[in-house]
Amino acid sequence: MRACLTGLLLVLTSAQPVLAGGRVLYAEAQSVAGFSSASGGPVLYSFSQEDAMQKPSVGVDWLQKLEGDGRDIGTLAFQGRMAWNRNGQNTFEPQVYNAYYKLKLRGGGLWVGHDKPAFGLSYIWDTHARLLYSPVMYGFGYDRDWGMGWQRDGEDGSLVFSLTSGSGMPLRMEGNWMASGRVSRGVLARDNWEAGFSASHGKRLDTMGYTVMGHMPETYSMLAADWTYTPDMFEFRAEVDWGWKDSRPERTFFLCAGANLAEEGRLKIEYQPSYSENADVEGWLQSAGLSWQFSPYLTGRAAFTYRAQDYSRQVTTQLYWYFPL
Repeated sequence: MRACLTGLLLVLTSAQPVLAGGRVLYAEAQSVAGFSSASGGPVLYSFSQEDAMQKPSVGVDWLQKLEGDGRDIGTLAFQGRMAWNRNGQNTFEPQVYNAYYKLKLRGGGLWVGHDKPAFGLSYIWDTHARLLYSPVMYGFGYDRDWGMGWQRDGEDGSLVFSLTSGSGMPLRMEGNWMASGRVSRGVLARDNWEAGFSASHGKRLDTMGYTVMGHMPETYSMLAADWTYTPDMFEFRAEVDWGWKDSRPERTFFLCAGANLAEEGRLKIEYQPSYSENADVEGWLQSAGLSWQFSPYLTGRAAFTYRAQDYSRQVTTQLYWYFPL
């Protein structure tokens, strides 16, 4: 895997692309605070201290189109944060989300670096600033992973593959690897719906954010079906996963229903019920969220989550600032 990545990087960098005019650069900052009955006090995170989701942080989002021989040949992207962990030592944690080069080819697109694996809703759903959880936070797939991938978009759907490290946010090579693929029908931006079927197999590390829970790779095989529907002011997303990790059966059912209200959809309400069964959790998890867009650059969010497994409750608030530079 490491040799394959190194060889591909040499091929890509030998093209010597020239920077084109298409550049996007944003700064981001967020405050996150709440109360959890599980910890018995205030919290400064959206899901857990170990996870890499919402915490007090500042970051940058950069995307640059590349040009060679008078044509668009690819994209460079970086998106990262410096997050604050109030874990008794008040440490700062660098978090890398996007860090990839996408090469535009006639038969599709090829990426190498840190990007979304070809599996489930997370492949098409941007949850970078989202306060509510997603299936990957309970161990079903990865939001980002290190490796490479290929995508071909058709008239009525897409076909994508990825070969990644199977370690998620951190890059670890301890005999772990993950091969994934997703085929979809429908074009969300045109048809307001998309349905996908995914498969993933390999040996993955048990990680949560940048925390490695175990250094022995586990055999992992998972199937998933996902569905997205966005009629008018409503949004519906669902995912069903079923498979094994080291011969232990794992499954989850996830549903998210939302409505965009008020002028230009500035007010959004959401409800998420899900059922998961794996080594980390078994039972229902229910969340409700509310968000208000104060301006094009500032959004406030609040969420309530109830975990049936331990009867815990958590209320979380967020102010998220995203500004062009």
